[in-house]
Amino acid sequence: MLSAGDNKQISLEAALNQHKGKLVFIDLWASWCLPCVQEIPYVKQLVQRYAGKQIVFKSISLDKQIVTWRKAIAKYAVKKEDNYLLMNANKTSFYKQNSNNEIPRLMLIGKDGKIINAIAPALSEEALTVLIDKLILEE
Repeated sequence: MLSAGDNKQISLEAALNQHKGKLVFIDLWASWCLPCVQEIPYVKQLVQRYAGKQIVFKSISLDKQIVTWRKAIAKYAVKKEDNYLLMNANKTSFYKQNSNNEIPRLMLIGKDGKIINAIAPALSEEALTVLIDKLILEE
């Protein structure tokens, strides 16, 4: 289950299904992860660069506490509607299959809801925008 910024819970599957027909970029992060925090400005740049395109950007925090996650969202001025907290992260199959205990971790999900790239290039690398541009053109 994911906790959304509005005190609601939603399953990961339901969250992804809301964007079926679009590419979904997922940023796995945590407030205690310095490299994750350093990548936040790049996420904001990508959101602006691809505004109106067939891609949405979602961040999933692996923080252990809701309060810590909410404070980080406020501190780094990230949009609440684009952020989720993976509740009991280390016990979920998604975490076990996809986090590899390494964050930040970026994933791209295709319009069909299937993982295209489970380990996308870093946000600060040009290779990521090249990949996104290619996928948008292909779709």
